[in-house]
Amino acid sequence: MIQVLRRIRQNIATDFLYCRKHRFSYGKSWFVNYSKYNNRMTSELPKDVQSGKIEINGVELYYSKRGQGQPVVLCMPGSFGTGLSDFKHNFYALSESMTVVTFDPRGYGNSRPPDRQFPVDFYRIDADDTIQLMNKLGFDKYCLLGWSDGGITAIIHAATNSKSVSKLILLNACAYFTKADCDLMEPLMDISKWNPKTLDVLSGIYGRETLAQMNKDYYQTFFQIYKNGGDVCKADADKIACPTLIVHGEKDPMIPSLHAHYLHEHIKHSHLCIVPDGKHAIHKRQPDKINKLVERFFLEDVALQWDQL
Repeated sequence: MIQVLRRIRQNIATDFLYCRKHRFSYGKSWFVNYSKYNNRMTSELPKDVQSGKIEINGVELYYSKRGQGQPVVLCMPGSFGTGLSDFKHNFYALSESMTVVTFDPRGYGNSRPPDRQFPVDFYRIDADDTIQLMNKLGFDKYCLLGWSDGGITAIIHAATNSKSVSKLILLNACAYFTKADCDLMEPLMDISKWNPKTLDVLSGIYGRETLAQMNKDYYQTFFQIYKNGGDVCKADADKIACPTLIVHGEKDPMIPSLHAHYLHEHIKHSHLCIVPDGKHAIHKRQPDKINKLVERFFLEDVALQWDQL
């Protein structure tokens, strides 16, 4: 416990000093230059974090790995996110008891070039990338933790590579898009309407103009998938055979909780945990509780409800 507290203090101190050194003004707000933050990952991560790039399906994917315990867990980030920007508070805590891997999907974060592309099958491309990544890292049995778009990718991965995936946790994920979902998402085509903190972080990684274009391309594909029938991974959800925990914020403004109920009905051996008052990024807003939920499920086969945490 003392070692854990020391490591937490060291991480906080490192980030605080970096923020003071690299923050800059954006209007009236101050925020970290996450482009510099991203570039410093390889050289300034703690010594017990292994990181680098591996050639996967014609691109070089950036990954980070920490921990020595079992099981091995792959954390799968959401749209535009990087492994450590989306899972930092989970990555370090969970890797105290497990081996945790996270990565930047192709075209995101440090997995550039190339620039991100959004063909209608991009979720399946990402899923295959992650299957190949874990294979090249030498892991033939592991768990998946997927958030938002990363949850969709995790569903496809688990269905496609069932022999390797022992357990699955989905955070605020879905298997299809509806007209109502499109109506919820349409305002987000304008990045100025995003949550300011999210906009600050992602603008720092990509630059505001690049982010705006990526976002436009993303939603054009989102709406095209809806026009094609809206099915993203329904058949994949039906194929999943491993124990699965579905966690969803009851007040998610982007992906309504009805999607979690659909997944629970269609994924065999699944458990459902609805987070009262939870929104979209529940693992960032309440990392301690999410980490406990993950640990109990992956380590002890216990699917807790939120009021048990």
